[in-house]
Parts: sequence; structure tokens; C-alpha cells
Amino acid sequence: MNTVNKTNGELPAFACVSETYQQDGLTKRELFALKAMQSLASNPDWAKSMRTPDDWDDYKDRLVSGSIEMADALLSALSK
Repeated sequence: MNTVNKTNGELPAFACVSETYQQDGLTKRELFALKAMQSLASNPDWAKSMRTPDDWDDYKDRLVSGSIEMADALLSALSK
């Protein structure tokens, strides 16, 4: 992976590079968002509030945007 002109969040989280092999994997931003989403989704209280498909759509949107915001906040804090 060419890391020139990449932001911290665009860099690979688990890069594996040798002379004969390269695996970029997830970016740091993707990994941090995934971990944030796991944490948010594992909250048992949210399941109690899911009564209709519309409830799920609203929760899904908040889950996704919240996870990305948390990942971006972590990357910002780490780059200081």
C-alpha cells in the first residue's frame, strides 16, 4: 500500500507487507468504527425500544453515524 498522502484514518490497521506479499486490510477508521458499532449495538436497552421497522431504521441510522463520529473523534485525538 502506498501510504504517501494518506491521512491517519486511511492507513491500514493491520498491514502485512513483505517483498512477496501485501495485505492492506481495514483502514484504521474502518476498524475504529467497527469497534464503536459493536459497543453501541451490544447495549441491551436498545432492543427493548425496537417495536416497528421504523424504529429499526431510526436506530440503524443513529448507530452508523454515531460509530463513524466516534471513530473520527478517536483519530483526531490520536493525531494531536
